[in-house]
Amino acid sequence: MQEQEKNDTRLLNEALAKAQAEIRNASVNKENAFVGSKYADLGSVWDACRKPLTDNGLSVVQLPDTIDGEIVLRTLLLHSSGQSIEGFLPLSVFGIKDAHSLGSAFTYARRYSFAAMVGCAPEGDDDDGNTAQRGKKFTPARSKSLPRKKKDERSTAEKAQGIINAVREADAWLRNMGVDPGDPPAQVCQRIVTLGVDGLEKKIEDERKKAAKAEKAEEAAKVVDEADKVEPVEDEKEVAA
Repeated sequence: MQEQEKNDTRLLNEALAKAQAEIRNASVNKENAFVGSKYADLGSVWDACRKPLTDNGLSVVQLPDTIDGEIVLRTLLLHSSGQSIEGFLPLSVFGIKDAHSLGSAFTYARRYSFAAMVGCAPEGDDDDGNTAQRGKKFTPARSKSLPRKKKDERSTAEKAQGIINAVREADAWLRNMGVDPGDPPAQVCQRIVTLGVDGLEKKIEDERKKAAKAEKAEEAAKVVDEADKVEPVEDEKEVAA
């Protein structure tokens, strides 16, 4: 008997039926700038429902909650008699990535859950759900289509040859390594393509500086070595004796 009383919503049902007779369509007052669709925002839905609900002893409460570790929106329709009905909407369906997207998902879920709970519909066409996202692609509103980048269908060898031709010192650099610039091995071509023009120029310059530094060090070592071989003058021999 207590369970029957707990689940009894007859007074709430009667009050909701009266309220729905007075609830008007929510005004479509917003536009989704990305897809160009118009919709009734949460404030518009509340404006259409607030007085009919209040006049019939009804109120709506919406709270974040968790079920099995998942964040959900809990929507309750309450009646002054103490009777109530509730529904849950998981926010994961909105693709939450961070706190900002969570806030957006919460507002979006509140609007749809509230309207569904009390039976409020937007006037005219409301497609903020983008036709329930049935795989249809939308073009951003008031935006120009960007030209698609043409796919480079050249082979790796052809791309590498283009880079070699664009870098002034590449020919000599490859020959110094014993590589034919006109027909580099596949692994050399792949490396050149990975580096690109700027990368290849930097690599050649870095290796040139490294070689110059090594050459100077070698020359300095030779100078020291030659100095050690010089026969000391007479005065130095006497001092040494």
